[in-house]
Amino acid sequence: TAAINGEKMTDVVARYRQEPCEGHRGRAGGDEWYSYTYSDCIGHGIEVAPMIDHSDTFFRYYMRMFTRCAPVWTEMLVDNTILNCDNLPEYVHHYEIEHPVVCQLGGSNPTTLAEAAAIVESWGYDEINLNCGCPSERVAGKSCFGAALMREAETVREIVSAMRKRVSVPVSVKTRLGIDDLDCQEFTEKFVETVAASGCSRFIMHARKAFLKGLSAAQNRTVPPLHYDRVFRLKKKFPFLSISINGQIRDLDLAEDLIFARGNPKGESLWPEDGDTLMESVRAESLLWGGRGAQTEG
Repeated sequence: TAAINGEKMTDVVARYRQEPCEGHRGRAGGDEWYSYTYSDCIGHGIEVAPMIDHSDTFFRYYMRMFTRCAPVWTEMLVDNTILNCDNLPEYVHHYEIEHPVVCQLGGSNPTTLAEAAAIVESWGYDEINLNCGCPSERVAGKSCFGAALMREAETVREIVSAMRKRVSVPVSVKTRLGIDDLDCQEFTEKFVETVAASGCSRFIMHARKAFLKGLSAAQNRTVPPLHYDRVFRLKKKFPFLSISINGQIRDLDLAEDLIFARGNPKGESLWPEDGDTLMESVRAESLLWGGRGAQTEG
């Protein structure tokens, strides 16, 4: 059987799968199953992060074999793709069993993102997320969104405000600690404070900066150092916000350490009293086979 960190896959599944919540029973593939509402799951541990070319509906369905409750995410969908594509279901279709499921959007125009958000909501997604963390040249360079939006906090505030006016589901922001030379704690706090003024109350923080020039998207996932401690400090600064950690969390032991703040000299924890979540950057291969899965994440 496949193994990860010396554990048999059956043991990993046993650790990773939550017990069902009473009152949310459903069916999938003819077998008894338990589905969860968005409110059941957000704020209760681990999420499966968005991955370009991996997080399609089939991957998300597959993840439900390992976790019944952890929210799953789409890969980033560009607003203009949603608005102008010839085959919309190819991009936004999902199965009922995938819930709770988050749709991540990319773009920089408040009007088109709000229109795309309304379409996504009509397809039944539980949350809409704005990507402010992808550092790839195609996204943050030529198209000037993703991580490039960290330079434009006021624009992000306008985008989130416009999206929230068009939809009733929660709108969140996934971002980094900073970009290029804009990476101090004060910069991060100012960005979050500005965006939060839109009414956004949930931020998913990739705990490292991004270099928009000189590093590939893959290198930006490993070369800039991780600063989990800065995310904890961000939560201390904004206790009324939901703050989640993302970035190189490749096994459940590290996830548990971060959730319970083991190894944190100040003993500060994001869990459980304030109901925040940890985002698990599950790679398509690295979680299951300890391997070489490609991931483009914000």
